[in-house]
Amino acid sequence: MHYTTHMNDSPVLFLHPPQSNASDAEYLSGFCDLAMSEGWLVKSIEFSKGVKTDFLEQLTAFWHPRGIIILGGPACPSFTFNTRLKRLPIVFIDWSPGPSGAGRTARGRRFALVSCDNAASALTAAKRLMSRDFAAFAYVSSWYRAQWSEEREAEFRRAVELNGKSFFRFDGTGLSVGGAAVIRRLCKWLEELPKPCGLFVAHDRVATEVLSAALKCAISVPKDLSVLSVDDDAQVCESATPTLSSIHPDFRMGGRLAGELLRDLLAERTPAERHLHYGVSRVVGRSSDRVLLVPSPTIMTVLDYIR
Repeated sequence: MHYTTHMNDSPVLFLHPPQSNASDAEYLSGFCDLAMSEGWLVKSIEFSKGVKTDFLEQLTAFWHPRGIIILGGPACPSFTFNTRLKRLPIVFIDWSPGPSGAGRTARGRRFALVSCDNAASALTAAKRLMSRDFAAFAYVSSWYRAQWSEEREAEFRRAVELNGKSFFRFDGTGLSVGGAAVIRRLCKWLEELPKPCGLFVAHDRVATEVLSAALKCAISVPKDLSVLSVDDDAQVCESATPTLSSIHPDFRMGGRLAGELLRDLLAERTPAERHLHYGVSRVVGRSSDRVLLVPSPTIMTVLDYIR
């Protein structure tokens, strides 16, 4: 998707991971809305082997871009900003170049960050789950250690304990590989939770492992365990059993905020805030936290089909 008023303009590069999902398209759409108003040419480029210094140098030499947007992903390691990249405006979305890299960029480098407001996601989850009279509330962390997961957990726990409720947590490390040992540990933890329980999960893919474990150990979802996640990856949520309720962050606003930061950097203005956050767009309710007055698997299936 390209927008331009002058075809000879240097482009703005929008770098994104190879396994793009709906959220990536929303980021790009939000960014392009602002780019169109600014008359920028946007070139979308997929990276598959990580955003490293030499990769950016080669892209810069080829395109001579006016600026770069980098959408985070697992293939984003830390990298250093050398002299060639020093004056190139770069905005990172949902990823930081790392503690040491960020420290170096802060001195004379033109960069900024946009990320999800994890506290807002956690508060949204807490208010939705606490609208029901659960015996307890719990959190399952991401399958790798991440600051955003810890922030969601901390804010969710604060809200739960503020309301005088019991809080439990499960370390989700290792759930991505689905090892037998970690699945047994998860099943045992789920069985020991007070019921009914409101369960907030770091993100959708971890939540599908939780739902599979609940099914394996015959825990009723959502009657005994009400599950809510974050990201609203439709392909993941709709294929889960039962279908997964999830918080949909405002990815489109995230893309627009990245554009606003880049606009300031291009104008050689120091942004009032170098790190902006986007909030929650909506909660997409599905079967995992929907309780019927007369629970029936058949009715749940029909409702999912109608939805």
